Parts: sequence; C-alpha cells; structure tokens
Amino acid sequence: MNKLSIIICTYNHQDRFSGIKKTVTSLSSKNNVDFIHEIIVVDNGNSISNIERKQLSTLSSKIIFIIENKIGLSVARNTGAKKAIGDVIAFVDDDVWVSDNWAKNILEIYKDNNVLCAGGKIEMLNMNILKNKHWVSNYFLRFLFPTEFPSKAGPILEPYFLIGANMSFRKTVFEKYGLFEERLGRVSNKLLSCEDTEFISRLPKESVFYVENAKIQGEIEEKRLTRRYMLRRLFWQGYSDYIFVQKVGTSNFFDKNEVFFGWSFIKFIFSKLIHLKLFEFVCSIARISGFYISKVKLRGR
Repeated sequence: MNKLSIIICTYNHQDRFSGIKKTVTSLSSKNNVDFIHEIIVVDNGNSISNIERKQLSTLSSKIIFIIENKIGLSVARNTGAKKAIGDVIAFVDDDVWVSDNWAKNILEIYKDNNVLCAGGKIEMLNMNILKNKHWVSNYFLRFLFPTEFPSKAGPILEPYFLIGANMSFRKTVFEKYGLFEERLGRVSNKLLSCEDTEFISRLPKESVFYVENAKIQGEIEEKRLTRRYMLRRLFWQGYSDYIFVQKVGTSNFFDKNEVFFGWSFIKFIFSKLIHLKLFEFVCSIARISGFYISKVKLRGR
C-alpha cells in the first residue's frame, strides 16, 4: 500500500501559524514521517505569507501548499482530496499533535480490505481550563469534540463517532461516494458543521473503524468557552442538522429527540427546565430554531 497523503485545511485565525508548526512537527517525527507521502496544506483564503511558507518547508520536505480562494472548510477539504495521490487520505486540524506511530497505525488498519474510513481519539490537554466554567457540561463539550470513544479498536458504531480532526479514507471512497457537502462545514463566521459526520454517514457502517493507537491531542480554545459562542454554535448546529437530514435522511441522524417535535423532544426540553439547566434549555431552543430556519430556507433545494 502507498503511503499516506495528509491534508491540513487552514483559514486565517489567531495563532494559526504556530498551530500548523506543531502539527507538521509531530507529523515529521521519525515514527511518522516514513509512512507519509505528502503533507498538503490547503490555504483557504490565501493568507499564509511567503515567509511562513519557507519556515514551514524547513520542517518537512513533504509539504505542498495549495491555495483555495473560495472560503469554506468543505471546499478546502475537497480541494485537498482532489490533489492528494496517496491510497489513503487523512485529514487533521491545523492546531493538533499526532501521536507517535499515528501514521503507521492509520495505514495498518487499511490492510483490512473492509475498511473504507478510519480514525482515532481526540484528547484535549488543557481540560483544566474548565475549572471555572461551571456551566460547561458534557452537553456542550460534545459540540466541541467527542468526549467518549470505544474501549477497543474495531467498527465504530453509535453513539460513538469520528470527526474531521482525526479521520482518514481510502482515496477510492471519494470516487465512489462523492466529496464533502459544501453547504456544510464552517464558512468564515458561520459556524456550520457536520461536513465530516455527513460524509462518513454515506459509507456502510461496518466499513468505518476506530483505531485505538492513532491518537491526536489538542487544546480547547478559550474563546469557545463563552455563552455567546455556544449559543451561536448551537444555532448553526441546528442549521447544519437540517442539511444533514436533507442529504442522507433521518436514519443516520444521531439526535432525533433534540430537533424533531414529538414526545421525546418534549421530555428532552423540559428535563432541562426541571433540572434548572437553564442555559442548556436556551441553547436547545437555539438549535431547534436553526433547524427549522434552515428547513424553511432550503426546502426544495
């Protein structure tokens, strides 16, 4: 099997350059680099300077820079997927560390011909940042990163899921199942999401695998731990949820009781009030508002 093509999609944000540096540095460690064919940095918006490119190129001779002027995470992912030449294409975020032997362990799982998609755990190293954020419950954390993963390697089934910070696919998947839905995925200040889970949901469930020893580490951004951000995040989550459902149907949608009116929704929403989880209640309303606004705007498209 050929080596990995790594795709790092990046959009101009604070500390972006230092984030990419640590990602590329971890990919270039001796236990990873031999299994990697290329590291494609998709510069979404053409904001990486020539000086920054030169500095990043000194970290790895395998870096390729591609400019994608159309803003959108899914657009950037698709640009990278089209350009990649490895048999396996892996996506990582632009501010994470990959574990030792991450690349080797990702490739190893693809020796099983049944595997079309694989990924590993995302671990946040600065969880202590939450100590004074008493309102940040697991309800909110799951919209930032998956808080639980399977106990062992194998097919990953509900309620567990993979996300774009640590996911990979056979290149042939994009030929058979298409590309990422460009109405999903963050676009500038629109906190759209679900482009990763929607794409994975198109694949046979038994072909999506969890790789126990392919861990990625990152840090929670403090700016995402504000009530204002979370309210926006949940609204756009709901907006994205409708596009997800429109694209692949309700059977692959996890949180039916949180967006579809019915007895389960009523129990869910009123449990927030009964247990005095008032901000969770407000954000739940924001999510369902986003869902039905999206439905009205996009119906028939």
